Amino acid sequence: MAILLNILIFLVLAIYMEYVAWFTHKYVMHGSLWVLHEDHHRPTGRGWQKNDWFALFFASISMLVIITGLLRRVMPLASAGFGIALYGLGYLLFHDIMFHRRIRG
Repeated sequence: MAILLNILIFLVLAIYMEYVAWFTHKYVMHGSLWVLHEDHHRPTGRGWQKNDWFALFFASISMLVIITGLLRRVMPLASAGFGIALYGLGYLLFHDIMFHRRIRG
């Protein structure tokens, strides 16, 4: 039963992050932190952008949640962190690489 709960938490967080991303994009990135997000809409090249700080912020949260969950043996917490990480990986692959073509193979 615990495994099913962890899988459910993992999937729910991976899906819920789409709402978090939408909300953050609309109200934070296009609001008070536009100064960091602007170069995403007006890119000057394929290198690092100020907008990448958002990815580093969310990746740091994900890593902190995973590490805390694993060290304290709270697997639902670790599962939540892995769900956040899955969303971030999907976002990187589909949004940054496939859509914006920021990284070329």
